[in-house]
Amino acid sequence: MRPAGVKQLASAVNAEAVPHLRVLVLKNNELADVTDEEKDYTPISELLTTNALKELENFDLTDNRLSEFEGFFHLTVPGRFPNLRKLNMGGRRYSLYMSSEQLVRFVTGLAVGGLPSLQGLVIPYGRSTENLNAGGVVALANALSSGHLAELRGLEIAARPDMTKEAFEGLSRILAAGKTSLLQTLDLSVHADDTGEGVGNLAEGI
Repeated sequence: MRPAGVKQLASAVNAEAVPHLRVLVLKNNELADVTDEEKDYTPISELLTTNALKELENFDLTDNRLSEFEGFFHLTVPGRFPNLRKLNMGGRRYSLYMSSEQLVRFVTGLAVGGLPSLQGLVIPYGRSTENLNAGGVVALANALSSGHLAELRGLEIAARPDMTKEAFEGLSRILAAGKTSLLQTLDLSVHADDTGEGVGNLAEGI
């Protein structure tokens, strides 16, 4: 599916054609690719800003070429997706990225209850070319400590430059503190040769 198809889908959703939709799988598409060179992010932004998917429980955006997309934060606007349980933004390397700054905006919504029913979250790769700004992972740790992600059972974080030793140590302390006591699956990569006290923190919390 390309932008024209996404626009049609967004129009149908906003017209409340599928108000009881529970599962939306858009994986392995080209949601923003008009051509190999031209991008159009407006249709996917329209879809993510809808208020007509209140019953959506599973949203899969795996393996979409959205490397320059700035609108992931639309997903975590409070009240927009109150029943969303699983959000998958993962995929193969080079297919979908979320910069540290984008991650900050995304998890800021989580920290104020943007996805109160969330049980499974897959966060995509970070940009290997960006500076080692740990702000995204630090913001994620703050969101986890807020108590608004108490239903979380699975967390997967792909390789990210902002998962530095210090960021991993902070994240691991939060995970071990019990704010996400229902967590059953944790899959993450650390962008550092030295993980510091991070692994030990996790071990103490298990």
